[in-house]
Amino acid sequence: MFKIPAGITSSVKAGNKKFILQTEFISTTCKKSDSEQLPEAHGKIITTVAIEGQVVHKVDKVYSTPLETEEDFLQAENAVKNQHLSVARKVASKPKEFLNLITQIDITAEDKLRLISGIADVIKIDFSGSNKETNLPYSQSPLLKNIHLLRDLVISISQNTRVKKLKKVVGAIGNEKFMLTGFGGSTYYLNLKSDADVAGVIKELENIRTR
Repeated sequence: MFKIPAGITSSVKAGNKKFILQTEFISTTCKKSDSEQLPEAHGKIITTVAIEGQVVHKVDKVYSTPLETEEDFLQAENAVKNQHLSVARKVASKPKEFLNLITQIDITAEDKLRLISGIADVIKIDFSGSNKETNLPYSQSPLLKNIHLLRDLVISISQNTRVKKLKKVVGAIGNEKFMLTGFGGSTYYLNLKSDADVAGVIKELENIRTR
């Protein structure tokens, strides 16, 4: 069995501002080293808080229970909901704390991309060609299992045709819709939600490029 809990997006109005909260579960394959006393990580639950498109707060927690049964899935789903509600209550009760963070937080490219509606997950890809295999989460995905082949194709197109630097690629394998895009000097794999409006995702992507 392999499925992950759906993400949650909601808004909180407090302190004359509208806060956008987004929580997602990201599957990982990271294991603890022999020297670490930390549990094996089977996923992460990430909640971001944004005001007017700017991320001002982020909660990133390791999830250490494997998703092997339906009961495991329901437990992970509840963990996503509980973390989302916990952050929402904190925003509602202390909005000024979050407003004061606007100029203090370092916003990553991944955080900006995750704010785009229709995107389920964001993964940075190494297109240097130094590795034949790319260590990525979601290894069960047919696309990500062979991402190094797609990486080599993009490099070949960029180096040997008039297209030069490839700005974005949109595609699908079975029911899995995806986009490859350059952003902030790096290349990212965007896992699109099943009901994503691709044209809308592209429009939002272009908008955040100009911010």
